[in-house]
Amino acid sequence: MARSLGQFHQKGGPDVPVLDGGTGASVDSTARTNLGITIFDETTHDALDHAGVPGVGDIGITVLDATATETEINAAFTDANVGIVLLLRGVYTISGLITIPDGKSLLGAGGPAESDGSVASNGVRLDFGASGAITMNDHSRLAYLGIQLTASTGADIIQAGTNPVVIEHLGIQYNSFNAANAIDISGFSGSAIRNVNIDASGQTSAVPLIDISGAIDDRAIIENCRLRDGNDDGISVTGAISVFNCQVTGCSGIGINVVSPSRHGTIRDCYTASNGSHGIFMGTLSTSAVGGVFNCFSENNTGDGFNLLGTGATGIGDIAFCKHSGNTGAGITAAAGWVQTANHAV
Repeated sequence: MARSLGQFHQKGGPDVPVLDGGTGASVDSTARTNLGITIFDETTHDALDHAGVPGVGDIGITVLDATATETEINAAFTDANVGIVLLLRGVYTISGLITIPDGKSLLGAGGPAESDGSVASNGVRLDFGASGAITMNDHSRLAYLGIQLTASTGADIIQAGTNPVVIEHLGIQYNSFNAANAIDISGFSGSAIRNVNIDASGQTSAVPLIDISGAIDDRAIIENCRLRDGNDDGISVTGAISVFNCQVTGCSGIGINVVSPSRHGTIRDCYTASNGSHGIFMGTLSTSAVGGVFNCFSENNTGDGFNLLGTGATGIGDIAFCKHSGNTGAGITAAAGWVQTANHAV
């Protein structure tokens, strides 16, 4: 079929109309207008494209950077709509008390701290001065950050009260300064401490690194923790407790001290070494309690590797598949009523 030249568009010829598949213009801005294309700057884009979409604060999260102090952190928690305060990676200078209210969380962004409490390459570290501390209220959570002392203090580093709290993925470093308990929980029914590493070099206060007392019926859990060089017991617990996969070394007192398990106390897969008293101690069990120590290794402690008391009732406690080596006292000292199964010296 024959076509006239008017049906073809030549290079260098007039602008091709939009209806014919062109832009109707030779200038970029005019072409975009003809095609209905708008390019916004960053401010306009944020204002228009995200109109009506909830922001971070609207969904209960406040984000702070390393310029924040305890003042800004506490202020963020006063907003009733905020449940999580998220700290961006960096080093924060903390000179006073941080209070985490009921049901709220203080979290670090990025990876957790290094095992000695120092900040990881993508982590968060709080540098505590002489008055630096954290108080956790009921059902609150603290996770994914490091805490390092920059001055001595006689206070506890982290303190919690009567209802459950969650403390996990933390590094705490005394950094040659003194403080009281690294973690002190009273009335700890149902609390959990997980993946916490504590280097207490420099502690002179004679108090345990993790001190938990006053359990009611629900047991607390301490698991996957590493503690070293405290000036008293590493872990000291009064009440119902489960301690799993923890390592306690170089403390002046007992490595893991379950003072009086009012309910069922269990220690499993733990390692204690070079402590100034017994490696693992479990105190007198009540007649309704059953204690158990399983698959643990205790070596080179000044006292016994395992020192287990009981009420004398048959079957009140079991120690099984445990190893001991080089302790100054006995490998295992167990009261009547403890059943020993497949334990041995190495």
